[in-house]
Amino acid sequence: MPNAMNLSLLDAIESAFQLLSAEPDPLAFDGTELGHGLPTRPIAVNE
Repeated sequence: MPNAMNLSLLDAIESAFQLLSAEPDPLAFDGTELGHGLPTRPIAVNE
């Protein structure tokens, strides 16, 4: 991972996404509420 002082915008976005989608508690949305054929369970953003 690049040094935080030398991050490009896309590097910063990728780092943030990796942190948000990391175990043990990744950011997820509820497929039940969204519907449209999605599974009726929490769905991690990186799934």
